Amino acid sequence: MIARGGIFDAMLNREVFGTSGPRIAPRLFAGWGFDSGLCEDADRDAKGYANGVPMGGDLAQASSAGAKPTFLAYASKDPSGKDLNELQLIKGWLGADGSMHTKVLPLAKASGQGAASLCSVYIDESFETQQSAYYYLRALEAPSPRWHTYDCAQLPKESQPEVCSNGQYPETIREMAWSSPIWYRGAKAES
Repeated sequence: MIARGGIFDAMLNREVFGTSGPRIAPRLFAGWGFDSGLCEDADRDAKGYANGVPMGGDLAQASSAGAKPTFLAYASKDPSGKDLNELQLIKGWLGADGSMHTKVLPLAKASGQGAASLCSVYIDESFETQQSAYYYLRALEAPSPRWHTYDCAQLPKESQPEVCSNGQYPETIREMAWSSPIWYRGAKAES
């Protein structure tokens, strides 16, 4: 059980996440060189805090030229929910012309029916020091039937309303959780 003070501390630090319903628990850290084996490390949270910033934080400029940000991303399933299917890192940035860009970076995909947890250490090889960007984690369950699919299945075919067969609503949904973003303010070009 989380203490009330811990909840308020997390909100003040912007270290929070949202879900579409299930209690999936995502975590995201960014730094300048996390070890690739950090997912298997029992102290991964402590090392994430010591060597980087958590979700909701601002990633400071790298101390060495040409450094690429490294992300520790993981999530655990809702204890009474479905297994996790996929982890994605979402990167957003403004182009030189002011246009908004977003890229979905696949981090981990469960094999078979899913996994109780997923973890990945990722390096953003397309990182540009001058470009401001934000990153957030998305953890997804496997697709599941939408509520109306269950309702329609309970009715005889001749009694089903039009919504059961007209394709107006998708038959499945993907429950998910997403972290608060980590922000990076691009370095100013020297004149």
